[in-house]
Amino acid sequence: MRCVPRVAPLFCGWQARQGTKWLKVSFFCVDITPMPRLTGRVFSDLAIWMVSLGLATGIAFPFLTIPLGVSAGTALMPSFFAACCTAGLFVGALNFMLVRGVVGKRLRRLAGEMTKAAEGLREAEALGTSLGAGAEQWHIPVDSDDELGESAAAFNHLAEALTDSHRALTTRATTDALTGLPNRAAFDERLTAEVARARRYGRPLAFAILDIDYFKQINDRHGHDVGDQMLIQIAHRLARITRAGEFMARLGGEEFGWLLPETGGPQAADAADRLRGSLALELFPTVGRVTLSVGICDLGQVGNASDLYRFADRALYSAKEQGRNACVLYGAGSIAGVAAPRAS
Repeated sequence: MRCVPRVAPLFCGWQARQGTKWLKVSFFCVDITPMPRLTGRVFSDLAIWMVSLGLATGIAFPFLTIPLGVSAGTALMPSFFAACCTAGLFVGALNFMLVRGVVGKRLRRLAGEMTKAAEGLREAEALGTSLGAGAEQWHIPVDSDDELGESAAAFNHLAEALTDSHRALTTRATTDALTGLPNRAAFDERLTAEVARARRYGRPLAFAILDIDYFKQINDRHGHDVGDQMLIQIAHRLARITRAGEFMARLGGEEFGWLLPETGGPQAADAADRLRGSLALELFPTVGRVTLSVGICDLGQVGNASDLYRFADRALYSAKEQGRNACVLYGAGSIAGVAAPRAS
């Protein structure tokens, strides 16, 4: 067994290593590992141990002075004995106050920062929102190279891991796996937000549903692999024509949704018709030419997000009824009676 002296302010101690176990013995309860828990509060335990060990040191000190040359009569005088015990109690209490003042303050700050970060993470999780700028907003300053600094750094690493995991899960949950476009869940959230914004500020908003004509026949004739590749190619074209502020998503199957903020119905119909016309001129591998039918609705014609989607869907049905490869803008009274389910 090898003993290594260890000195620190107001206490001294020794470490001993035997095999793989570390045994620590120190005065004033600074390096005792493990320290028996006496209460449910760490600082209460520290107070008991520090004051108790201080008193024990005060009691033992007069006897330790005898081998150093102090006479037994002097060492064991009641006044000297009481002074040593009082000094031991004082040193133990001083140790505790220093620990509580320095370490306790930093622990409270660390706990407060952790609580604030945890509340932010829980709020983001509950609202289903992103974590904003990233893990930096949850970082706790690492201002020391000790156990508290290590705790702060460990928390920062945990926050980074949680942020990255949350971002990856959010992306996966809101992205269509085949096309890479936002999926229906992301679209529903964006539709609600855009309708609320347009209503609040009195701004125009249009919505278009784009449906690939005869898509079922393409799958039946060429196979689902070819159909999937065509969906991917069309999705890439739709993503390229989407302007800043607009939102293009795959709603499911061969349907895509296009939100056009700051755009009225006629302007959205013109944009959709240009898209339809340009796509109809392209040749896709294996399949050849592909056309779109589009139904458009202006928020000014309806009452809410549900109606905006529903009447755009009715306009799409009207486009299918007109022979496909067409764009139809919903207008009050014009196609309101079309409610039958449409064919693919």
